[in-house]
Amino acid sequence: MVKVNGYVSAEMMFFGTGANGNTLNYDLYGIRIIGTEPDRSDNKHGAVLYVPYLLGAGLATMGNFTGLATGYLAVAARICDTLTFTPEAAFATYLDAIVGNSPIVFSPADDATPALLAFPDLMNFHGLVLDINPGTATDGAGLISLWT
Repeated sequence: MVKVNGYVSAEMMFFGTGANGNTLNYDLYGIRIIGTEPDRSDNKHGAVLYVPYLLGAGLATMGNFTGLATGYLAVAARICDTLTFTPEAAFATYLDAIVGNSPIVFSPADDATPALLAFPDLMNFHGLVLDINPGTATDGAGLISLWT
């Protein structure tokens, strides 16, 4: 879980190992917290329950470009340049009625530009969880950037 409380928005980028055109399947969950988290400064134990909400699911397709030997992503990592995201039905209704904006999918499919999934409003979720399954890829992962 990536803690997002205190942040307003997030964007996600996906990458994996395998061949150009291999796919990653993913589910995105928002986490609400019920109760109080433990206060680590005085060793008190809080009573807390983390409640996951499925926000949606999608497919990321790896492009023909890779990480750099001197960068954060290894040379073997292919960056996804094509992306889909389908909001879970109840979440989509909530977005339209309460928040008034939807996640933004940037999917260039050009073998040169990373695809991004952006959430302009994190709706006071405590955390995000990306559950990635390799699909036709050998392995996969995602990067989450948070914005205030």
